[in-house]
Amino acid sequence: MSKLKYKEGDKVVIKPWGLMEQEYGLDEDGDINTGSSFNASMEKELAETDRTTTIESATDNDYAAKLKTSWDFTDDMILGHAFKWGEEIEVRDGEKQDWVKELFCAYLPGVTLPVVCLRGDGHYARYEHARPIRKPEIEITVKRDGKELTVSELAKLTVEQIKEGLSHG
Repeated sequence: MSKLKYKEGDKVVIKPWGLMEQEYGLDEDGDINTGSSFNASMEKELAETDRTTTIESATDNDYAAKLKTSWDFTDDMILGHAFKWGEEIEVRDGEKQDWVKELFCAYLPGVTLPVVCLRGDGHYARYEHARPIRKPEIEITVKRDGKELTVSELAKLTVEQIKEGLSHG
């Protein structure tokens, strides 16, 4: 099972035909030679848009997204997350560096550092990776007598304890 880079609900930019042809070549049918063929019909629909789409679902190897028609896309076909100019995003170079917040300016397809941002000091910088700002997540597990409680069980227990406290007060 491969690990996909994007998840359901992510808005992404699909690479231009020329860049994919340069990266992967064409197959015997004249389609882009990616894991799941990128064909001329897909490109025709994308050419009439800003090349962005929202991922509707993901399987082990690809994503379903709808333009005029529903299509399957792979990570090979996706340039990156779709951002608005000036949107605050998280960026980094390499896998081991920390994510930092910068203002998105543009993608430069086909280069090593494709994400162009405006830094806080007013200078432009290029990065390898970009993602939307992640909201902090807190996960709490509540157990009673060694058994994990669901939210509804916890709510019911809390209400019972409040009622019990009121009746003793």
